[in-house]
Amino acid sequence: MSKPGPENSDPVMQTGEPAGAAPADIELDKQEWREALEDILACYGTQGVQEILASLGNWCAEQQLPVRV
Repeated sequence: MSKPGPENSDPVMQTGEPAGAAPADIELDKQEWREALEDILACYGTQGVQEILASLGNWCAEQQLPVRV
């Protein structure tokens, strides 16, 4: 029997979600991201937020992750 390659052994690569991530954990992470974006908005304005979101969108594209709006 062959050993699975690294691309098959990482649950994030298989599903796009961390292994065992509970819905409550995901909601907490979303809240932390929102708070971080609010801090960026306060420090760097709309342009800073737009640059961060564009960078995340590019990262998603590189990872071939679907982007939902």
